[in-house]
Amino acid sequence: MISQLKKIFASKAIKSFDPSVFNHPLALKTDWSPLASGGANFKTKTLKKISSSEIRFVISNWAKAFLAFFAIFPLFFMVSVIFSLITDEFEYEMLLFLFIPLIFLGVALFLLKNMVKEIVFDKQSGYFYKGKKKVSSSLNPEKEESTFNLFRIHAIQIIPENIKGKNSSYTSYEINLVLDDGSRTHVIDHGHKDSIEADAVTLSEFLHIPVWNSHNSTAHIPKNIQQTDSYDSSKKSINKRYSSSSTQDLDEDYDSTKPRNM
Repeated sequence: MISQLKKIFASKAIKSFDPSVFNHPLALKTDWSPLASGGANFKTKTLKKISSSEIRFVISNWAKAFLAFFAIFPLFFMVSVIFSLITDEFEYEMLLFLFIPLIFLGVALFLLKNMVKEIVFDKQSGYFYKGKKKVSSSLNPEKEESTFNLFRIHAIQIIPENIKGKNSSYTSYEINLVLDDGSRTHVIDHGHKDSIEADAVTLSEFLHIPVWNSHNSTAHIPKNIQQTDSYDSSKKSINKRYSSSSTQDLDEDYDSTKPRNM
């Protein structure tokens, strides 16, 4: 079952491009291959505004529906088998039919664990982290995996990836964070291109950092940063980069499926 899933989500990176188009030394230093292999062909995460100082990715309605189907079908099958065992003459062979839905349930639980994990950008604490646990700046959160200071994020990277299944293929797009040392952290990936680009632009305006889109070799520069040939994200002032006005265009009913300019 696991090997079949790997085949279904087997991927191939789209041809490389020249990162010098972004005219930034960090773009040349970082990697431009997909960071997370695979990706769903539907939108798995929705960008949600929590407050003027916090936004986070949460599980999308499409992902909820997918997981519900993946869990309800094997549960229904298991109930039918158990009912047959009770009402009909007991046969050990019937127990084998319980293992098939159990495998599906196991996969559903695995996917659920990954899809429900929220991805948080919190200016109040000053940290990016994954999960619902609130990060306190008084602790030492950077010891935890995928938790680091927002000031380490210097750019947002969009990378397309060809996903080839047994009977179909599609393109998945991933958002990665480019850190000050050129390393990257994966944020999300799925096949809804307009949503990916809109979310990247929203993050760009929220964090005051550029978006580097390798899909079409274009960049988005935040409104409060003048675009120059020598743009350096490390030279922005702290107050300007993290002012509360950075989410003024992100309404409470923000819909990340609506495309923004790239």
